[in-house]
Amino acid sequence: LISMAGPELPMLIVSILLMILAESTNLVVPLIVARAYDVLVTEDVDDTTKTTTSVMSEINSYMALALTVYAAGIVLGFLRASFLGIIGERMVARLRYQLYASILRQEIAFFDEHKSGELVSRLGSDTTLLQQVIAMNIPEALVGVIKTIVSIALMFWISPKLAGVSIGSVFLIFTLAAPLGKLLGRLSKEYQDVLGLAQTYSTEAFGGMRTVQAFTAEDKETRRFGTRIGN
Repeated sequence: LISMAGPELPMLIVSILLMILAESTNLVVPLIVARAYDVLVTEDVDDTTKTTTSVMSEINSYMALALTVYAAGIVLGFLRASFLGIIGERMVARLRYQLYASILRQEIAFFDEHKSGELVSRLGSDTTLLQQVIAMNIPEALVGVIKTIVSIALMFWISPKLAGVSIGSVFLIFTLAAPLGKLLGRLSKEYQDVLGLAQTYSTEAFGGMRTVQAFTAEDKETRRFGTRIGN
């Protein structure tokens, strides 16, 4: 994947920078709103230099800044998603091309062992799954890591004791969720294998449709497909 991402490296770097900026805006907005709230609740009633109009003006300035930063975060997030979508499409197209060329260069024994439907499934469904990983899952994981680091830093800045309690809870949740992640990964692999086998059955049936109808084997082929795909 790293070698295939080489031509898209400049766009990938820009996407990572946009992602960092977009997530930074989401974390900065609450701080700006907190400043506006501080202005409201810490107003000194004995200070005659601050009128209600000046206080409201300062609060409005903070809120306008918060809205501007939030809008900028939305734009940056849209650009990041667009760039990553383009990168995913190009990488998957390159992967499909290389996989197809590699399959055509295999020996005949390879095609005796792997049915055409399975190969078509690998060429279509599996590469589409990889595209989803590149365009969505990996960016979301990076966003989560960045958000976690920045959030921990802000929590320690605001309240170290509360940050320690929160981090302890996070480690507990991670310990409980790690086995579930491994289970989901194994189930996902089994699902792709079963999907490839089911597509093998359907490809064979469609390719020999005259034979299937000649022997009135429609119900048999339907049951055979259903044993793999589920019903």
